[in-house]
Formats: sequence, C-alpha cells, structure tokens
Amino acid sequence: MEEAFASFDLRGAHGLSHDPMPLRDADNGHGTRCAGEVAMEANNSFCGVGIAFNARIGGIRLLDGTVTDSMEATALTYNNHFIDIYTCCWGPKDDGMEMAGPGPLSEKALRLGAQKAWPSILASLPTHNKVLTIYFTHMVTHGHP
Repeated sequence: MEEAFASFDLRGAHGLSHDPMPLRDADNGHGTRCAGEVAMEANNSFCGVGIAFNARIGGIRLLDGTVTDSMEATALTYNNHFIDIYTCCWGPKDDGMEMAGPGPLSEKALRLGAQKAWPSILASLPTHNKVLTIYFTHMVTHGHP
C-alpha cells in the first residue's frame, strides 16, 4: 500500500456517493486497479509500471448506490483544471447483455473534456494542422466500464 499512497493526491479525490463507509469488495475495486495501471510507480515491488508512471492520482468515488447522470457529469468535470487523466471505471456489468450510453449531462461533460484536452495536444505539435484541429475538436471518446 505504501506505493499507492506515494501517488495519491487529495486534490483529485471526491466521494460523490457521500457514503462515509463504502463497501470495499470485488465489485467496487475496479477503479482502484485501473488507476494503478495508469500511475503505478517505476521500480516498485509489484512487477509493473504504469503508462503514466509517477503521475499523481485521486479517486472520484461513484459506488454504493444509484449513479445518476448528474453524478457522472460531476465526476467527469470534477477539478478539471487540476486533473489531467480521468479513468472512468463505472457502468453496467460487463456481461455482454447490457449497454448504456451517457445521459445528456454526461454527454455535455465529455464534450467539455474533449474541448479542454485536444486543443492542448494540438498546441504542442510542431506545426498547426487544420485537418487535425477539425478531427480532434469533434472527437468524443466513451470508455469501456
């Protein structure tokens, strides 16, 4: 656990379910495992390294109850001036029978995030490419839960 605490940053954390005692079981640990895949420190004792190793991470908790469109939108925009990477690890069970898209508020939040992220990537390219600008500013990515 020491390695996890080294990367955790409270400025990126929020419990949107407002549950002071969330269940910590196999169904509610997926986000923690995904965050580890993103920010796992290099040279640790777990035989792995994250794709954005040594990044600072926080947890935005959406569990232990009904998740609303408003809660999802809040999670997708929470502290977005500070958070660089969001892993969205919630949704229906992955049983091949259920599929749910974002609600209207979450869709708007995803568009906001895409507009925030892609222009910053384009600004870092050596030359400004109009085709890339059009492509990226209209791109919205929906993650797999």
